[in-house]
Order: sequence, then structure tokens, then C-alpha cells
Amino acid sequence: MIDLLKILETYPLQDQFVARLHNRLAFTGLAAFAMCHRKDCASYKALGEKCMGHFKFLSKNGSVNARPVYLFLKSMKSPSRDAFSKAIKACAEGKFAYLSFTI
Repeated sequence: MIDLLKILETYPLQDQFVARLHNRLAFTGLAAFAMCHRKDCASYKALGEKCMGHFKFLSKNGSVNARPVYLFLKSMKSPSRDAFSKAIKACAEGKFAYLSFTI
């Protein structure tokens, strides 16, 4: 996973194909936050925050599809029972079954 994150951290945060961008940023953010809790991989937290920032921006501007992903990444950044509960609820409401099962 670390090798793939090294490759993906150089990718731009823009893409002509929105679906491809959202999938890449969602799962790159997930991997970055999953790995940043290890001692030798703390640098990936910044990558995860960039990915999360994209979904935060979209959420604030009314994208209903971005909110579950944003809460999911936020729960991975700072794991707590409350954060995971909010993320699972948002994923269920938004019909993001694959994300709610991941949590």
C-alpha cells in the first residue's frame, strides 16, 4: 500500500472525469489515513488531508454525494466511536453501502 501511495501522491487533485477523481481521492485518502498512524508513514497524513479537503469543499457547496465521503475520511483521520457512527449513518443515508461496510 505504501508503494501505491508514493505513486498516487504525485497525481493532481483535478481530473476531467469527476467519477474517476472522486474514486481516486476517496480511496487514496482512506489509504493515507490508514497508514499515517504508523511511525514510518506519518507524512501521508498531509495527503489524506488534501483528499479530505476536496470533499469538504464539495460538501460545503451542497454536494450530497461528497458528505458521506467527507465524514468517512474524517473518521479515519481521527478515529472515535462518535465519528464512525456519524460516517456510517451518512453513508447509509446516501446509499454508499460500500463505504459503510468498509467502516
